[in-house]
Amino acid sequence: MTLQQLQYFRELARTQHYTRAAERLMVSQPSLSYAMGLLEKELGVKLFQKKGRGVMLTPAGHLFARRVDAALGELDKARTELEAYCEKQQNALAVGYIFSLAQQVQPMIAQFLAQSENRGVSVRQMVQHSSMAMAESLRKGKVAAAVCSTPPEGAQSLLLENQELLFAVSKFHPLASAGEVEFSQLLEQPLVLVGEGTSLRGTILEFFREKGAEPFVGAEAEECNAAAAMVSAGQGYTILPATRDLERDGLVPLRVRGCRLSRPVYLAWRSDAASPLLMRLCDFAAEYFSPLPPAGPGSGES
Repeated sequence: MTLQQLQYFRELARTQHYTRAAERLMVSQPSLSYAMGLLEKELGVKLFQKKGRGVMLTPAGHLFARRVDAALGELDKARTELEAYCEKQQNALAVGYIFSLAQQVQPMIAQFLAQSENRGVSVRQMVQHSSMAMAESLRKGKVAAAVCSTPPEGAQSLLLENQELLFAVSKFHPLASAGEVEFSQLLEQPLVLVGEGTSLRGTILEFFREKGAEPFVGAEAEECNAAAAMVSAGQGYTILPATRDLERDGLVPLRVRGCRLSRPVYLAWRSDAASPLLMRLCDFAAEYFSPLPPAGPGSGES
């Protein structure tokens, strides 16, 4: 017994006419007759009997028809549910970003979803503290795209901007009212450095290496919020994205003569996971972050 035979049986039971049923099924009448003959032979009962120019169900055929209608009805429901699931999957996207980029990425996603063409689209957001963890989530397919400062190896990527980084101290710090300080003065202060695995840490340490200097690391914090809290409490200075609300953190920016620091921000995705929805997000992100600041090294003389 095959699914095709059951579908043929259901249509013939409905139309009670071989020619009309064959036309609706888009098969030849001999093919339909042959399929019904095999089905009756397998079941060991007659399912149809002649009635004028058509046919009618036998008592056994009526009994069988009820079960076939129920079974094929469930299959139709399953197909409909699966199609709806696939459509939903096509309109769903998982996007990850590192915590220090949240204040830029969250409003970008909100504006993307507000576009009329994206009605019905859902974006699941994943926030992680380190670029290493974000890269692993992208590699394992937990997210379709990631906004990060270091694209994972082998991923496709789009440069969104070069994000300015700021030196920051507590508003009660002795240097807070200095206006501008020398780099040598900065080296005398303890640095609250973000933790291992964060791309921000790598950018900061590379900046000091380019300056031929070694920072005086007074404390380490897992992420930017913790670093801001520690500095606000009076523990030296830290380096944070310029997008942070420093005043809310109880901090003020510290101008350091001859020093400017920035890091690239990318939208990265796996090429084998690209979809029309993902490509729409890429186009929107490129427009949202434009115009790009001039590309350049992570740090340089101002």
